[in-house]
Amino acid sequence: MVGEDLTKAIEFGPGDFIYVPQNALHQPVNDGNEVVEFIVARNSPVEEVEEYEGD
Repeated sequence: MVGEDLTKAIEFGPGDFIYVPQNALHQPVNDGNEVVEFIVARNSPVEEVEEYEGD
């Protein structure tokens, strides 16, 4: 889910590439019935997370 209110879904499948810009509000969601596996690459050795408190 992406967007200011996390309501926009981006569908992807095997072999797809997804780019998430720095500081972009996003949340991985698997709403299907199959297991999802993916590789994450970052430019920082530490995952930096800022919790989002919705309105």
